[in-house]
Parts: sequence; structure tokens; C-alpha cells
Amino acid sequence: GTGAANKLDDYEEGTWTPSLPDGATYTVQLGTYTKVGDLVHIEIRLAWSSNGYSNDFRISGLPFTPNGYPTFAIFNNGKTGIGSNKWNPETSGTTIYLRQSDATTGLSNVVSLATNDATTAFRITGSYKTNA
Repeated sequence: GTGAANKLDDYEEGTWTPSLPDGATYTVQLGTYTKVGDLVHIEIRLAWSSNGYSNDFRISGLPFTPNGYPTFAIFNNGKTGIGSNKWNPETSGTTIYLRQSDATTGLSNVVSLATNDATTAFRITGSYKTNA
């Protein structure tokens, strides 16, 4: 349409660098985003052969601060110790915290990332609203 209500004046695509908080030896480290108005869609691909962190599993560097509750899908290939538990991402500022829910009890806990825990083709994709 030609009316002001139909005008798309805020569209952006780009890349960003997702990272583990205390560094890692990355084999894949890629983040892409598309922002349309206040909606941001991200894709993250991370893999590492070693890392310097042994606490909560979190990924830093989202391109825009989420407003509200993001919706993410998480795919992992090779991460051990999670078993049949479900992944639940939460955000604070520009950081994604990964939590796990026990498949039987539903109880939720922060996922611990052990030092030198290696993985392959770890991916997150999702969308969220932002005020930016």
C-alpha cells in the first residue's frame, strides 16, 4: 500500500558474534539477525573444542536487548549430560541463559557448562521483540 500505516521503514539485516562469557576455542562462531520494526529474528551457530568457563551456560552478545519473553528453539548435536531434559532459554540484557527442565518432573535448573566441554553444531534460532 501507499498509506503511512503500510510503510515499512525499519528493516535491517546483519551479523553479530555470539560468545561464551569466558572465551573458548571456537570452531564455529556465527550469529545473524533480521530486524523488522520491533521484531528481531536471530540464528546462532556455536561450536568449540575447549572453553574457559565452568558455570552457568550462557551466550552473550545479542544484537538488540529483548523486551518481554523471547521464543527460541535450541538444537544441539554432541552436548553430553543433558539426556532427555528440555532446554529453556531465558534472557537478561543481551545474554541468553540456558536452563534445563527434567523431562519427568518438569523442575528447571541452570545448565552447567564444564570447562573443556566440547560440542558440535550447537544452534539456536528464535524471535523476540525489542524497544530498539
